[in-house]
Amino acid sequence: MFHNFNATVWRDSYEFELLTDFVKEHEHSITYRFREERVYTPGELAGFEFLRVTVTAYAGFGAENFGPVYDKSSACPACGLSGWRQTSPLIINKREMGKKDLAITYSFEYLSSDRLKLALEANGIGGYCLMPVRHKTDTLGTNEPRIWQITSAHILPPMVPPTVLERSAAYCETCDRTGVYLKSEPYYSPKGFIAEDINFTAECFGERPFATHDVVISQRTYRLLRELKVRNFRVEPVHLI
Repeated sequence: MFHNFNATVWRDSYEFELLTDFVKEHEHSITYRFREERVYTPGELAGFEFLRVTVTAYAGFGAENFGPVYDKSSACPACGLSGWRQTSPLIINKREMGKKDLAITYSFEYLSSDRLKLALEANGIGGYCLMPVRHKTDTLGTNEPRIWQITSAHILPPMVPPTVLERSAAYCETCDRTGVYLKSEPYYSPKGFIAEDINFTAECFGERPFATHDVVISQRTYRLLRELKVRNFRVEPVHLI
């Protein structure tokens, strides 16, 4: 029998010490993962021109679970897990999107509701492309909700120190695009830094075949998301040093 538990504790708390001691004692009999999150006040976030977005709501399986989407002919020759090129619309079970305005699939494709799409367009938000998302079958008929995949139209330059990038055992030296994790707030040099309202990072993060670019948004995009009461995301500052 398997049991799943989640615990949220402050890093400098006594509870965190107890949790880490427990993990060390039982590390050979349990599967665990730590996820570090930083907490900010609205005033702190308002002081930054750009913010990194983490989408926290999932909308089921994407990738090629329901049909071919990617051309793998340009995959990394070493790991075969990066360099896939999307050649057709994403196919998902649209019912799993529900009423969410913003979500990601388990393979980390970014999704937008039609409401959010129209608001982005009406407010002149730039830097992204939208592709229509297909339902896994045609059984929804005229009731099929309109869902869009958010893809990159603008890539930022690489991050610079003191950004902390951690490489896991799955890191591929050939492509440098799988097995990398961002462990700090992102930092960029202002020299040559050109950004749109919605941007994708040059770096990819994660270990699966679908290691993904992170998203960086402008302050006005963040304010729009707040005005629309879009949920299921969090942000952290982007530094220009």
